[in-house]
Amino acid sequence: MPALGGPRRVALLGAGQFRPVGATHDGNDSAARGADLTGLVDGKEGTISGWIRVNAANGVNSAVFDTSSGRLRFFRTTANVVRILATNSAGTTLLSMLTTTTVTASSVWRHVYAYWKLDEANHRGLYLDGALDLSGTITFTDGTIDYTAGNSWIGSLSGGSTSRWSGGLAELWFHPVSLGAAGLSYFRTATGKARNLGLTGELPLGFAPILYNTLRPGQAAADFVTNRGTGGGYTLTGTLETEAGPNG
Repeated sequence: MPALGGPRRVALLGAGQFRPVGATHDGNDSAARGADLTGLVDGKEGTISGWIRVNAANGVNSAVFDTSSGRLRFFRTTANVVRILATNSAGTTLLSMLTTTTVTASSVWRHVYAYWKLDEANHRGLYLDGALDLSGTITFTDGTIDYTAGNSWIGSLSGGSTSRWSGGLAELWFHPVSLGAAGLSYFRTATGKARNLGLTGELPLGFAPILYNTLRPGQAAADFVTNRGTGGGYTLTGTLETEAGPNG
């Protein structure tokens, strides 16, 4: 679990001066890990956070993150809502959470934060722009999520060639530990800004997570797929561009 006072530690780094850069995907880009994320094991819990901006036509699937056979998936659905989906090794859905609010094409950055712990009753949450935004259509079943299905992708569904993201992505973070509702403050300030998570995304936990994709001023757009967490890097297909991130 994160150390007490973690959000205060982040604030002292100067959240107001933190300016992460957005990585613009044009709908023809994706990045593949090519293997399991190093150190990741199957489990029952997790936390994922990311800033998204949508260019794509509404009414189409658009993926932020996916693993082989869709075992863990973070995407926008054809209904334009955000969905977090996780299954076991047989493909049985253990976790499905959707926002009520739609996310449509816009110049506005939106923040998504989700957490889950399947063996603890009602230990789940999906937040959009700092507010709990969980629809009544929920699957939440105790079981083991197949986090080690063999590969993962950023900006597309499993395989890398379908439902590619069109728009901006920034500050993508995942680790197989639940930070709970209180963990939202590690990623988002009270004024709606992205917090500085540290160079390797280490501040929420006190150590680097499995996945942390960030882009800082002066870096090339392709550096976004360089995982600064411990799970290993990704190989980019296509060409990314940079844009002003969620903090302007």
